[in-house]
Amino acid sequence: MPRLNHRWVAIGICLLCLGLSAWIVTLKYNAFQYTGKDLALYGQLMWSLCHGTPRTSLFGGHFLIDHANYIAFLLVPFYFFFQSALTLLYIKLIAFFIGAYLLFLIIEKKIDGKWAALFMLGYISFPGNMAMLFFEFNFENLALPLFFLAFLFLEQKRFLSFIFTCLALCLVKENMPLVVLMFAIYAFLFHRKDNLLVMRLAPFILISAVIIFITQVFLIQPALTKGLSFHHSNYWEFYKTFGSTPLEILKNLILHPEKAYPLLFDPKTFLFLGDLFGPLIIPSLLSPHVLLLGLPLFLQNLLSTAPGQKSIFYYYASALSVFIFLATVVSLSRIKKDGRQRLLIIVITSLFIFNLCYIREWARRLPLKQENAALYHQAIARIPPEADILANFRFLPMLSQRRGVYPLGREIVSYTRQKEHLPETLDHILIQLPIRADQNISLRKIILKGNWAVDTAIDDIVLLKKNIPNGKPLVQILKDPSNTGAITPILLLEPFLELTSLDLPARISSEARTLSITCKWHTQNGLQAGGRIAFAIYNNETVLWQNVHPVVYGLPLNKNETARETFTFTLPELSSGNYKVHVWLVKDNTLDWKWSSTLILPLEVQ
Repeated sequence: MPRLNHRWVAIGICLLCLGLSAWIVTLKYNAFQYTGKDLALYGQLMWSLCHGTPRTSLFGGHFLIDHANYIAFLLVPFYFFFQSALTLLYIKLIAFFIGAYLLFLIIEKKIDGKWAALFMLGYISFPGNMAMLFFEFNFENLALPLFFLAFLFLEQKRFLSFIFTCLALCLVKENMPLVVLMFAIYAFLFHRKDNLLVMRLAPFILISAVIIFITQVFLIQPALTKGLSFHHSNYWEFYKTFGSTPLEILKNLILHPEKAYPLLFDPKTFLFLGDLFGPLIIPSLLSPHVLLLGLPLFLQNLLSTAPGQKSIFYYYASALSVFIFLATVVSLSRIKKDGRQRLLIIVITSLFIFNLCYIREWARRLPLKQENAALYHQAIARIPPEADILANFRFLPMLSQRRGVYPLGREIVSYTRQKEHLPETLDHILIQLPIRADQNISLRKIILKGNWAVDTAIDDIVLLKKNIPNGKPLVQILKDPSNTGAITPILLLEPFLELTSLDLPARISSEARTLSITCKWHTQNGLQAGGRIAFAIYNNETVLWQNVHPVVYGLPLNKNETARETFTFTLPELSSGNYKVHVWLVKDNTLDWKWSSTLILPLEVQ
């Protein structure tokens, strides 16, 4: 088969996988399954840059206090026409598959062309790469094609193109100049005989990379974080084993390398390396000079205390897999020709078997549906694009295309951990239930302080809005028990919670498909977390529907407080007739774990 046909096969594989990946991330995005912070952070950053400012509410200031992602400025012209956090996911996919095709071109030169496309497919489906494709967005992922391009230019002896690629790499993130440094050393050691230009420019590249790294880490970030609770990127705390400042960390790494031993020889580190290298560990180690191109990134992950940096189910491992595959290709190309085909078959077969072992894990980690996604979209559609909003991380990617969006967390603070009061312009709060324990105390303070009323509250979603005329509060706190009448518990969740009244309609319309319920609660000792009220609709002995609601939406109650709340459930289609509603109290979301007696009420569907 002519070489051109091999290339068209590789292009076809990349386009097919790109389309499939884009379909998956679109489903996941529309199902609100990007619940981390990065997609929202960088989505708002790109929106802000398109509107003329590098500062965002999620970062709590200039975005360069986080990472040196200068490449964001280059993406503005593309993002300007497609302003959505989903655009960043598409950009990441395109960058990855461009890198995959560049790997094919490298393999094609070193190994028989008929194996190149298959080996490239093994790279695409490699576990660390699959995790990156369907996880959050990070600018570091855009470095992958530049790694391959720099290596390809060196192989082709196109040294000026290599230099420009290295400069582009330095714009991606503050750790990339260190990788460029390794490329410069590699070029000088292994290509200086190819061109005198390499001998002259390799030291220049090396020195430039060091200057760029020092300027960003020791000058720019400290200047931007002046007055904040720290004076450098907060990611340096992952290396606190070696010190509290970048300079102290680097000094201890050089002078006291023994401090790295507990991290390097931790059993979790060996498990991570096993998942990372898989069957390529032997062939890649046969070319250590290529593997060492990624030494700064390997050290960045292995010496970190952050769990995500020692897991292939994140986006960091994909950068490491580039050098694993490059080293493997170089090793295979050095094997004698007589044994090459048999060795290729062994390596590629073991690679695909290794990749297939993770299919079940990907299926578990790749949710593409959300039961109440339609309700989430409807709630977001009710929020004006100019409104400032506080929300769970689940909603932040879709809400990121605005000036003021804030996360609901342990305290209302900026991403930089600098305490920050919410602006007076904040006029919407979007919540998904249940609320985490570290969020409910802050949320209660906010709701009780302002004039907040319910705009939408159905199933597990609550949208609050300020200053709604005659609006109903989410929870009405009655601090004086004497105003609530005699306390006669209907249901009791020992020892801390009493349901004193329950208003549930005796008949509903079959067309309405909703059930609104009002509860009154009393607690003598206080309720900080936990407590659910569960409902089930029975037709004779058959359960037609069941759901659970956090007591007072998960907000804490103080000692001797009484609270009234109203909430709504969506119901399945019910035919006309008589049903029974079973009500009981539980300590968590497990509906069968009953901690109270069951209250049975009639329900007529007309």
